[in-house]
Amino acid sequence: MEQKEEVLWFNSLITAACILTGLLAGGSVDRYLVQVPAWRHLSVMNWAAYSRYAEFGNGLYLYPFEVLGSFILLFTITAIVLIHKASFQHIAVPVHLATLFTTIGLVLTFFTFPIIFSVQTMANDETLVQHAFDKFHFWGLLRAVAQLISFIACVWVFTKKCNNTRKS
Repeated sequence: MEQKEEVLWFNSLITAACILTGLLAGGSVDRYLVQVPAWRHLSVMNWAAYSRYAEFGNGLYLYPFEVLGSFILLFTITAIVLIHKASFQHIAVPVHLATLFTTIGLVLTFFTFPIIFSVQTMANDETLVQHAFDKFHFWGLLRAVAQLISFIACVWVFTKKCNNTRKS
C-alpha cells in the first residue's frame, strides 16, 4: 500500500511539474517566435508601455508562481529520486536534467527581473528603453531555452514513468 501511495504522489508531482514547465515553455516559445519579432517592428516605447502593464499586472502573480512552482516541484521530485534511488533509477537522468534547467531558468530570472523592473520607473528615453529591451531579451532568450529543455525533460520523465508503470 505504501508503495502505491508513493507512486501516486510521484505521479501527481511530475504531472504538476509538466503542467507548470509546459506553461513556462509555451509562453517562452510564443514570446520569442511571435511577440519579440513583432515588437522589433514597433516603437520600443510601445513595448515599454505594454511591459509596464503586463509584467506588473497579472504577470506579477502568474510568472513567479510558474517559475517558483516548477522549481519547488522539481526540487522535491529530485529529492524523492535521490532518497529512493533503486525505485527511480530509470528516470534519474531526465529528473536531474529537468531540475537543472528549471534552476538555470530561475537564476536567469534574477538577471531579467531587475531590467524589467527598471522599465517600470524608467523615463521615456528611447535609447534607455531600447537598451533595456535588448538586455531583457538577451537574458530572456537564454531563460526561454532553459525552460523549454526543462519541459522536454519533464515530459521525458513522465513518459518513462508511465511506460515503467505499464510494464509492472
